[in-house]
Amino acid sequence: MEQSKTLVGIIGHPIKHSYSPFMHNTSFRMAGLDYIYLPFDIFASNLEDAMKGMVALGIKGFNVTLPFKEKIMDYLNDFSEESAVIGAVNTIVNEDGELKGFNTDVNGIYAVLEPYKEKIENSTVSVIGAGGAARSVIYSLI
Repeated sequence: MEQSKTLVGIIGHPIKHSYSPFMHNTSFRMAGLDYIYLPFDIFASNLEDAMKGMVALGIKGFNVTLPFKEKIMDYLNDFSEESAVIGAVNTIVNEDGELKGFNTDVNGIYAVLEPYKEKIENSTVSVIGAGGAARSVIYSLI
């Protein structure tokens, strides 16, 4: 009997426009990983049930996009320090039924800004936006 693939995905609403499944599934194939990445269009009224379903179905993890990056924190067992400060989660890992949230935007933004650290230090910057991604930029700048 063939071993089943590890299931991961992205949750949001609407979600059908997302390129994440294409990008992740292509990367998994290229890396020889036995994963499948699916989009899950979740209505806000079903968010709590979706998190219970993630645990019940053994889904290994989700990326989180609009409109759930802030609200999702109410349904997690734990989240990273960055997520707590920013107030937003964009990645959830299911570790044996415990849902842990992370904000991976911080690391990505920091990696992009780090080569320019000396140039932007003590500078005035503008951040356009007010959501979780904008707060991740501000956190990275600090």
